[in-house]
Amino acid sequence: MITEKELEEATEFNEYTSDQKENIIKHKKFTRTVHVWVVNPKKELLMQKRSDRRIFYPNRWDIALEDNLKEGESVIDGAIRIARKRIKLDVVKEDLEYVGTVRNLKYKYDMEFRYIYIMRCNKRINEYIYKTKDIADLRYFNFEKLEEMIKRRKKSIIKHYSEYEMVFQYIRNFLD
Repeated sequence: MITEKELEEATEFNEYTSDQKENIIKHKKFTRTVHVWVVNPKKELLMQKRSDRRIFYPNRWDIALEDNLKEGESVIDGAIRIARKRIKLDVVKEDLEYVGTVRNLKYKYDMEFRYIYIMRCNKRINEYIYKTKDIADLRYFNFEKLEEMIKRRKKSIIKHYSEYEMVFQYIRNFLD
């Protein structure tokens, strides 16, 4: 468990970030990440199946758009960068709906502040362009079915439990 002092340092660190994750982990510092949930008009969430070449969680379903923020990069700029980089989506800040922030303390090797956004998009799955080096597959999941899979703790899906709850609640409350 993280100590009070480490938590204080992590909160302070939230204002900065670094691409040198090993150094951050070594010093028990938090990284800042942005997670953008792409949702279509049917309330289906875009998920990526991580490539088998990925170091962490290969061949598992995850949020389609997630990445660490670069040094000096704002959360919004990071969200726009990752949408363009991962699936070639042209995004502007007005497309992003802020859902909330999750502070992950669970693993010493992966302590982070996750800034969570929803982006509405009406693209069909075959319209997305992505690099197979990082992403093995993209698929829309009905959010209620995904919610059920998570409740059953399916091992094929990466665990972001508090984030899932936040996103599902947002979809229920704010998406028509």
